[in-house]
Amino acid sequence: MRPSPLFSMGICLAFALSLAGLTACAKKPAPADLVLLNGDVYTMNPAMPTVRAVVINGNKIAAVCATDRQARRYVGPKTRVFDFLGKFVLPGLIDGHVHFEAAGAMIAGANLLTVSDAAGLRKEIQRVVDLLDDGEWITDGLWGATEQSALGDAGGGAKDTKAPWRPNRGLIDDLTPNHPCFLCRFDRREWLANTAALAAAGLDKQRLPGLEIGPDGQPTGIIFPASPAFDKVKKAVKPKSGMRLIDESRAALLALREAGITEIHDVETPEQTKRFIELDKNGELSCRVWLWPDLSRGAELKAQGFAMGLHPATKEKSSRLRYGALKGSVDGIMGDQSAARPSFGSDWPGPGATLDQTQPKDLIYAAITGKALKGTLEGGWHPEPKISVEEALRAYTINNAYAAFEDDIRGSLVAGKLADITVFDRNLLKIAPEDILNAKVTHTIVDGKIVYRRRSDPPKK
Repeated sequence: MRPSPLFSMGICLAFALSLAGLTACAKKPAPADLVLLNGDVYTMNPAMPTVRAVVINGNKIAAVCATDRQARRYVGPKTRVFDFLGKFVLPGLIDGHVHFEAAGAMIAGANLLTVSDAAGLRKEIQRVVDLLDDGEWITDGLWGATEQSALGDAGGGAKDTKAPWRPNRGLIDDLTPNHPCFLCRFDRREWLANTAALAAAGLDKQRLPGLEIGPDGQPTGIIFPASPAFDKVKKAVKPKSGMRLIDESRAALLALREAGITEIHDVETPEQTKRFIELDKNGELSCRVWLWPDLSRGAELKAQGFAMGLHPATKEKSSRLRYGALKGSVDGIMGDQSAARPSFGSDWPGPGATLDQTQPKDLIYAAITGKALKGTLEGGWHPEPKISVEEALRAYTINNAYAAFEDDIRGSLVAGKLADITVFDRNLLKIAPEDILNAKVTHTIVDGKIVYRRRSDPPKK
């Protein structure tokens, strides 16, 4: 029985449509700017949680691909192709609570938190002297913080009654003839002024209450607060130069990209905001900044026409530097585990912090174990709120994007979202908790640009 003409036409039409579909599927996509291959990619997208490759055009993700072969279809004559060699790839990490200005000051200034002897003091002061122009003051420092912790508990409940270490100006005078120093102990109950600082305040020739005098009849450099001597030195402290403040911001940005941080949420201050604007204008702002306005300035900024998401200089929409909600401010630290979307923030540099407090790997370890980095308390400090590694990673990525009302444009590796990516040398989801502390960030990508690439470790001899 011969098929009817109508049936034959149907077969032909179906065949034609099938060929058209195959042609469309086979059509090579437009070349991408950057193709990232061979990654152990965790997308934070439940619909496609793991892939092998990411394709980037401009500052956005063009595609995520299950195989390298699929991603290679986007390679053209000018496409940059990068092999991740199986490294662990995540959406760019977001720190939901930092104090950027203070962190920069600690990096590019004296950080004496771990210093409790003459050698340590001299080493740190020499480091800072090498960074600064002549005439710049060296202040704060917070010496003796870790020593105090050790003295308070020597283990087994015993207390170490050894007196805390006390410096004197003679330890640093030869290093700082051109840099007045006014350094504080971690509790700010004692301060150390070098000879240059005493001279600047007129205390080289004048004895005032609060100035400690040694057995030789000369000032030791120790000054006690809430005293005439203290007020005299504080009044003499010269403000930091504009160049020094910008350099502090640059130092903080370097620390962030080395840690894999692609965005920070920071409480806005007018002066630091001006520096953010300058760095952004110069193309030096290597991470996104979401500014929480100080509560006292919210109404003022709204009256000036600012709103959430607007750049503090141009008042235009910006995904790089912009204001957050103007109605108030929150800390942004991790909330109760029972909250729907926990949000992670380091509080960097925080009270009694060290320079490494911005490292996400350390905070993830603490969150999943309940332990300090060198803690030995069985079960951790607070076992109840411990969470999984996956939950911690979500709190550092999509949840923090959600906290900034921007999870539709970032926080996961999905086509159309901003190309912010953090790469570790090992899969944090598959290794032992202790090994997380050994993980290293190898690449940080912001807006489709590699802003940090870790140099390989030298071969062991």
